[in-house]
Amino acid sequence: MVNFLIDTGASGTVVDEEVIRPLNLTSTGMIDIHTPSTGNVTQAMPQYDVGLILPHVDHSRVFTNIPVIASNLRAQGIDGLLGRDIL
Repeated sequence: MVNFLIDTGASGTVVDEEVIRPLNLTSTGMIDIHTPSTGNVTQAMPQYDVGLILPHVDHSRVFTNIPVIASNLRAQGIDGLLGRDIL
């Protein structure tokens, strides 16, 4: 289980590199992203296709083959950002 922050300002879902690494996934490519820290300059980040399960008391929501961006988020105390692509 990982902890995600719901981020209505993020267009895509981001998962910490340390969560992705043990899954031994192959990157589906690189994607250029803008973040508050990059300003007007894009940064190329690896993208992976994953499955996500959002648990709920009544029913869980399952997403398959969702493209996510790998980044370093652990320093912020989270394992991922749940972006508008899922919301």
